[in-house]
Amino acid sequence: MRMSSSSTVNSNSDSNNNSNSNSDSKKILRLPLRLPRSLTKTPPSGLFIHWGVYSIPGFTRVKRNKKNTTYNGSEWYLGWIKNRGLYGSETMDYHTANYGDSTLEQVEKRYYGEWLDGFNECADGNWEQYAKTAVRLGMQYIILTIKHHDGISLFPSNLSKDTHRPHTNKDHVQEFVCTCRKYGLKVGLYYSLMEWSNLRQGITFPYTKGHKLSEYTKNVMWPSLKEICQRYKPDILWADGHWNHSVAEWGSLEFLEWFHTQYPNSIVNDRWGKDFNDILKSSEHLQKFCYETGSDRYFPSTQTRSSFWEHVNTIGDSWGFAHNQVDFKTAEAIFQLKKRVWLANGRFTLNIGPQMDGTLHPSEQRVLDEMT
Repeated sequence: MRMSSSSTVNSNSDSNNNSNSNSDSKKILRLPLRLPRSLTKTPPSGLFIHWGVYSIPGFTRVKRNKKNTTYNGSEWYLGWIKNRGLYGSETMDYHTANYGDSTLEQVEKRYYGEWLDGFNECADGNWEQYAKTAVRLGMQYIILTIKHHDGISLFPSNLSKDTHRPHTNKDHVQEFVCTCRKYGLKVGLYYSLMEWSNLRQGITFPYTKGHKLSEYTKNVMWPSLKEICQRYKPDILWADGHWNHSVAEWGSLEFLEWFHTQYPNSIVNDRWGKDFNDILKSSEHLQKFCYETGSDRYFPSTQTRSSFWEHVNTIGDSWGFAHNQVDFKTAEAIFQLKKRVWLANGRFTLNIGPQMDGTLHPSEQRVLDEMT
């Protein structure tokens, strides 16, 4: 995830108890994702799961910005090290002290080598537990980060042989999708448009800028997204990593038209280019299946709010697992935040960041237990 200058909410929210029976699962399966709260018995809500190789170091910067809100989380571990001029040396200092690497090249080799290999050997998504938790909390969907900015996919791609894409050996996404549908939950897949690097190919895409962008979108990004959609048929496709380029530069509209034609009952968020929201506001066609996400922890003003929007927030400060985070919202604070979102006719999505073995930070798990 990434913060932007738009209005954000870092305040704090619980949830009503719900049965885990088969009848409840069937009710959740039939619940539309975009009906106004007044027309649904259970207001729309879901889980967001940030899970990947970055859970191995599990470190987040503790510094906050001028508004006292957090900058991203452990999922930006490699990005902070690659961009020390912008973010400072806190993460690199931590990495050197704990792993001994002193150069970016050494860090990347460890990240895409030893750590990815370790993730392949030991990773467990614990999908059954989180699906049951979502059902108990009365949620209708779960969104999983299947490829974050580090470029590592949580599934073996058919394109990897030609494009040398870093990926897990196991298809964690297929297991996730099957588990969600077993419990009657809608499937959401997060995909980062940009990537920091592709070390195995020997080509670096710093924020996917420059002359390589058209080559990347044509040969890697759009084929990958189409493969994901055809393989997993997501109910929600959640894009990110869009902010450095326009919709035209990414080529997003052509893909979205293809997606809507192929999956007319599925929806997408609004992170498809830095100017996508301007296009969305003037397009009745896009408004049929695209919804407003805004920036991280976003809460729109009454004047700018669309009728179809989502607020995503964390229990702690970090989106991915971070052993060093110390500030966590209470179950009551999350309940109040969720209530505020529902009263504004929005969807509330609560993020969790599991460790590599699928377990949560004890403080995150405690809050979820209190909510149920």
